[in-house]
Amino acid sequence: MSTESIGGAHRATGDETRGGVEPLAALVSVAAICLAVSVYAGFASFTIAESGDGQVDRATLDSVWSALAEDGVIDGGTQAVDQLGPETLPRGHRVAVNVTIVGDDGRLDSAGAATFGTDARTSDLEPPPTADASGRAVPVRVGEGDIRPGRLTVVVWDG
Repeated sequence: MSTESIGGAHRATGDETRGGVEPLAALVSVAAICLAVSVYAGFASFTIAESGDGQVDRATLDSVWSALAEDGVIDGGTQAVDQLGPETLPRGHRVAVNVTIVGDDGRLDSAGAATFGTDARTSDLEPPPTADASGRAVPVRVGEGDIRPGRLTVVVWDG
């Protein structure tokens, strides 16, 4: 780092001139970045808030599938569905769970069904027609060595 003196004024030479940024340009750059981050955060929070409520049924379907599926197969029977608890079901919502299979005659038969109140205890409630529902194809074990195609359906509504 050396300086030259020319007519009483000092001029930097070499390394002192590299990487220097005017203070005004640095402040404008920082302000632009802050503005961009705040616009993104506002847009992201709006988008998440808008889509969050409509996905309760899908999230419940995934957690019920994880709780019921043993080695990727659901054991048929009401006792498996009845044992779902608060760790699986969403708080503040009522939930109906139904497992159906294709029967010997080709018709759909129930292989387990239960309805839960907001406290995750079984109840005799019926879901309203406007309730959100999600379903997925699942394999269901109905007997020793007898696995049939089935469908797991979850209906969620506000309590």
